[in-house]
Amino acid sequence: PEVIPPNGTTIYTLTAINDAGCSALINDTIVVPAIHITASADSLCAGGAAGLTVTGALNPTWSPAASLSSTSGLSVTAFPAATAVYSVNDSISGCYAQDSITIYVDAALIVNAGADQTICHGDSATIAGIVTGGTAPFNYLWTDGSTSLSETVSPAATTNYGLTVSNEFGCSKT
Repeated sequence: PEVIPPNGTTIYTLTAINDAGCSALINDTIVVPAIHITASADSLCAGGAAGLTVTGALNPTWSPAASLSSTSGLSVTAFPAATAVYSVNDSISGCYAQDSITIYVDAALIVNAGADQTICHGDSATIAGIVTGGTAPFNYLWTDGSTSLSETVSPAATTNYGLTVSNEFGCSKT
């Protein structure tokens, strides 16, 4: 006999022909239970959360428990502090089924609009933001509409300038 391990639910067909030329057809379906995880987001900003859902499971067990809303159920919420791998397993029809997914977490953005400055009326000052953490490239937006990390300003009166930084992951910090 030939052993062919199925990778998923498979229908095997056997055709037998005897010496008289008569044939018989036999179909046999082999069911291989499989489960699959989907995530509401596979990339998060620091402090974010992702919904995780498993399909094909009956009584799933999730791990690691420390950053999950629950270790059981078809849907849970993950609160990873850093990039993490989440796994789910189940026993279906006596077979062990497992799947995992990686949720990437971007490092926290830290934004500083720079030190306060005092200038005389009619003078200008250069303001420059400082950005650490996060993943470049960054987008910059000052409260006056400028989109560079530093700019020269000449306010007519005392003015507060705020800086918002965002990146391609959608992470933003002011």
